[in-house]
Amino acid sequence: MFLSDNQVETIKIVVATGGAAVLLWGLALRLLRRPDAHKRLRDGLLLALGLLGGACWWNLFVLQGGAYFHVGDTYHYYVGAKYFRELGYTRLYRCTVIADAEDGFLEDVRRRQVRDLESNVLRGTREILAEPEKCKQHFSEERWLGFKHDIDFFRSRAPGNQWAAIQLDHGYNPPPVWGILGTTLASTGPASTSQLRVLALLDPLLLLVMWACVGRVFGWRAMCVALLYWGTNYPGRFGWVGGAYLRQDWLAAMTIGLCLLRRGRMASAGFMLTLSALLRVFPGFILVGIALKAMMDMWAGRRVALSARYRSLAVGCIAAVVVLIPTSVVVAGSWSAWPAFVANSRKYLNTPVTNFVGLKTVMAYNHDWRASRVVPLGLEEDRWQLWQEARRRQFEERRYLFAALVFGFVILLALAVRKQEDWVAAVLGVALIPMATEVLCYYYSVLLVYGFLGARREGLGAALCALAAVTGLIGKFVWSNDMRYLLISVAVVGFAWAATASVAIWPMTRTHPSVGDQPALGQHC
Repeated sequence: MFLSDNQVETIKIVVATGGAAVLLWGLALRLLRRPDAHKRLRDGLLLALGLLGGACWWNLFVLQGGAYFHVGDTYHYYVGAKYFRELGYTRLYRCTVIADAEDGFLEDVRRRQVRDLESNVLRGTREILAEPEKCKQHFSEERWLGFKHDIDFFRSRAPGNQWAAIQLDHGYNPPPVWGILGTTLASTGPASTSQLRVLALLDPLLLLVMWACVGRVFGWRAMCVALLYWGTNYPGRFGWVGGAYLRQDWLAAMTIGLCLLRRGRMASAGFMLTLSALLRVFPGFILVGIALKAMMDMWAGRRVALSARYRSLAVGCIAAVVVLIPTSVVVAGSWSAWPAFVANSRKYLNTPVTNFVGLKTVMAYNHDWRASRVVPLGLEEDRWQLWQEARRRQFEERRYLFAALVFGFVILLALAVRKQEDWVAAVLGVALIPMATEVLCYYYSVLLVYGFLGARREGLGAALCALAAVTGLIGKFVWSNDMRYLLISVAVVGFAWAATASVAIWPMTRTHPSVGDQPALGQHC
């Protein structure tokens, strides 16, 4: 039976709501001192809903355009990584325009707008076509021919106006460490259907390994609660990066790092958590949660030295930096890749987009300058320019309020982590992502880690499932993107505050690492 996208989204909301109901049922029975009542039925429902939730991330196997392969996202990451030495972070669209023109699409190119990746402003192509050497001087003849072949491959798979629309995006942006694997694998041959099929299967493989580790370390209940959020939340849904190329590596590295931390393998955990941060930066906030826990321990113990387990964690973190950063430089071809990444990130973070999520998104919103009102006017060559300028002005006016809220939250987080196990402190550190920064909506799959706490604290697990359901309702009934992600930001920030405050007031009960949330699926990941 074929399901429409609207029907799939409705099913996700129902599944998330069902998960919340089952967990609240368990909480109510525990408060009534009947924790074993209907246990088999509740366990069966949680398992069924968890597995269904996992299938929901795959859109219940209703694939976009009937195919798994995500053309637009893979174009950015495959071509951007493979030709990074020639393209850097700023020439992907410029060189694509020249390749298209040389391949006989000059008239289409002349009518096209593309994003200038040096300024992130939309422009026409006249200047690019007038100066082709600004692109081609970076290529050898052989590399240019290879680039044109690969562009032709992706162009032929982007129907209608999709190819031109792809070049309105924001380019290739991952840190150089991502290129260690991304560049190496993309460079195994010219773009082809068989090659891209193999590369598109890397993410499913990483996700399977990740969920196997979660089940073995945290137990099946924690896995099911996490699956319920991961599979049904609206901002992190499949359509953004499903079927793409190595877009789940950071999530797998981070989650496996938490599994290692749960088992007390501090050095290995430090390495994997740092790897995740080097792949996407923002997962580094997990380490901030652990750092706050270490500082609170030193304060309580009236000492200035780190305990042995934190020294081991630091060794793993340092090892990741020492190994991965020089390796990334070798693959990228120059140390300048890192300053270029920093400059590109600064430019990108200063360019408002409608699907950012976080406290900063809330602070920058101005209803009088909302996108649905301003953008259709088309008063500038880049129709988004006035909206973006208004967002920047609004945030500037509220920056002190933003700073005060972040500072207050850090204090709350420090109070929350002080009596927790290290892995709990790490999970709580995730709340700093929506509180202290602003990242694209699809990275909010990161909140699945709260499922590891939600299996032990049913109220928190129910709130996590409710968050997924609420974001689904917002996505379903709010049509303007900046309003949609404003409301999702409010929901996510509210969850972050509530979850952190609940643990600060009622600390989690400590358990031995080998016990966890029994019955587990095994002992090691």
